[in-house]
Amino acid sequence: MLSKQQKEKLRRIHIYESSSKEKNGVPIIEKRGSQSKIGKLIEGKMVVPSSYQLVDSVIAQILECGFSKVERVAPSDANCIIRVFQKLHYEYDRELIFNIYGADCFVREHFAFGDCFFSKEESDWLTTDLNDETFSINFSKCSISEWLCQDEKVIIEADFFDIYVRVS
Repeated sequence: MLSKQQKEKLRRIHIYESSSKEKNGVPIIEKRGSQSKIGKLIEGKMVVPSSYQLVDSVIAQILECGFSKVERVAPSDANCIIRVFQKLHYEYDRELIFNIYGADCFVREHFAFGDCFFSKEESDWLTTDLNDETFSINFSKCSISEWLCQDEKVIIEADFFDIYVRVS
């Protein structure tokens, strides 16, 4: 069984990248130029890694947190779910075309009959987003939200898959 501190480390593992612009079908991201004194924004091409690369990166982050083993297991034996998601070329309006990819780690927080009981209760599998807000998994969909301004948010339904793992 994972300790509270170990679960917290796993819940904080995220990969996330988004772009709201495209040029000729290629996602564009803006970054602050390191050479510029005023921090001028520089446009660059967003490179979308494969799903396998995202999974490998999450597993590497798990091992960097001090865990010694990550093995793929049946859902009934899992203590962590790695969710990989992406949505490419999502047109919100003519000006905004979103490209989003990433991965999250969900950790089971409640146990019914010990560590080996698989729960389909979505509230049992939790992660923490980049703003330290905790949310539970939805097994049927993956919704990603992007704030356009203080009072306007876009909710994007992303394609996803889940990998069940046992971390020790």
